[in-house]
Amino acid sequence: MTPEQCSSCKKLCFEEKWDPKQFTAYEVFRVSLITSELIVQEAETQRNGIKAIFDLEGWRIVHAFQITPTIAKRIAAVMTDSFPLKVRGIHLLNEPLFFYPVYSLIKPFLPEKIKERVHLHGSNYIPTLHQHFTENILPPEYGGTGPSMNDLCKEWTDHIMNCEDYLLSISETVESLALPHT
Repeated sequence: MTPEQCSSCKKLCFEEKWDPKQFTAYEVFRVSLITSELIVQEAETQRNGIKAIFDLEGWRIVHAFQITPTIAKRIAAVMTDSFPLKVRGIHLLNEPLFFYPVYSLIKPFLPEKIKERVHLHGSNYIPTLHQHFTENILPPEYGGTGPSMNDLCKEWTDHIMNCEDYLLSISETVESLALPHT
């Protein structure tokens, strides 16, 4: 995930490509949870919450099969109950048709407030995405004028590496919150 401060002082996160041959859904979930610890440490984020963008371009059926009902329920629980982070918006881009059954697994576990904050933008996302984000926060790859995805990824990777000791120290705690490896 790559966060960048946006004009409304919320966090903007982009989910990077997930190779299901290299990482399981459990591992992606666990890494997301651990790195979210860095996001939630900032006072502005605690006050204002985050908006997240998940670009599902390249998602294949193999991705969908990894999202089991158990994982779906855990993702929903963390988003709503287990993690002190206000979710102000979840924006999905380039979602393939087979994503909708996956979303249907997660949706029943979400409170109405979160369901209302999920936005499915499809592949023609720029006009609707600009209704929720100013152009200066979005990278050029998403129709904005902000820093490029490469720059954002490098900045976030550097930040994560600078926090490596802290992340390792909380890794065991997160392991106890996450699912058993399946």
